[in-house]
Amino acid sequence: MNKVKLCLIIAAVLAVIIIGVIIYKKSIKLKDVKNSNEVIDKVNNEIDANDLTLTTVQLATISQKLYDAMAGWGTDTDAVYDAFALANTRSDVLAIIGTFGVREGETLSEWLYGDLSGSEIMHLNSVIASKGINYKF
Repeated sequence: MNKVKLCLIIAAVLAVIIIGVIIYKKSIKLKDVKNSNEVIDKVNNEIDANDLTLTTVQLATISQKLYDAMAGWGTDTDAVYDAFALANTRSDVLAIIGTFGVREGETLSEWLYGDLSGSEIMHLNSVIASKGINYKF
């Protein structure tokens, strides 16, 4: 009888933990959506639509490549540099930031600063500046 009670208690504790994790993940997603909307609104206010050279499909592809380059262990810095090398204008850079949005609770700038060293950020900024774009991370 005691073993049955113990099993029921363990099952209940596990159920509470699983439900807690599910609720936590949903709250993170809601936070991401809210923060993403704020990021998107901010960059959209600065984008000059006449200055954009990248399509929405290209922006989505670049944003996913950036995420893939930084997610998990290690960072593919060359992929990050290559992604930003596709931007031709300041509005392109802003659109990449807006399209990336907030992933796992962080903006693109937060991802970059979390994954790249100071010298790598400087190199990224030089990649952007080499195209005559006035934007710095």
